[in-house]
Amino acid sequence: MAKFENGVFICLCARLFVYLQSRRNSRAAVVEMDAYTIYFADVSVVITSQPLPPAYSVMECDGGLRISRANIVKKAETEKYIAVRTPDADRTMASLAAQFVQVEAAGGVAVDAAGRKLMIRRNGRWDLPKGHREAGESVAECAVRETEEETGVRIAEVGELLCTTVHCYNLYGRWEMKHTSWFLMRAAEGGGMLRPQGEEGIVAAEWVGDEEVPHRIKMSFPTIREVFRALYEKEGRPDAAECKNAELYGKDTLGGR
Repeated sequence: MAKFENGVFICLCARLFVYLQSRRNSRAAVVEMDAYTIYFADVSVVITSQPLPPAYSVMECDGGLRISRANIVKKAETEKYIAVRTPDADRTMASLAAQFVQVEAAGGVAVDAAGRKLMIRRNGRWDLPKGHREAGESVAECAVRETEEETGVRIAEVGELLCTTVHCYNLYGRWEMKHTSWFLMRAAEGGGMLRPQGEEGIVAAEWVGDEEVPHRIKMSFPTIREVFRALYEKEGRPDAAECKNAELYGKDTLGGR
């Protein structure tokens, strides 16, 4: 058993190293380099050496450039935007990640022939289909499987990776850090009847037009807004930045607060 646990630990460390390297070019970074964004439900935590808008509450690392999970969780009880200031974001991120069980997942934005986006409603919020990666499947295969299972829609093609988001949660006493890869996908022509997966707590699956998306993502999680920001950037839309938390910049860009 000890040998198996050590192997799993080494594997997770290797994946984390690859993740940290890839994140340097990730669209999900708040600044161009040397920053990581992590979400605790609606709370945004940024690990960075760069300045951020004044709405962020700043936390300092210890002498070893570490930050404790417990301190962040406590801070998140009263603050919505937290900045962990560090001269070495990679090192601080690695120290924080080591305090969680690492989980891989994938999902995405499926688009039909009319350009509508496929969204689901779960836990009282509008969301996108996603789920845990199963053994032996790629993240792209996971995104397709989860979308088809959760909505009933058949996927004809997987496009490019839009972004990767990281969010943390306590699952029955076990803290997990989930890395979700989000893909752009094309739905098959006549791609099946919408069939929300009730056993997964999904109460609705709908095709949503561009004019309605801003209102839906306003009632969603910040990770979902991040995905749409990446999608809108790919499409060259000038309102891409509006999918971020606009109140940080003193603007109301999501159709009212």
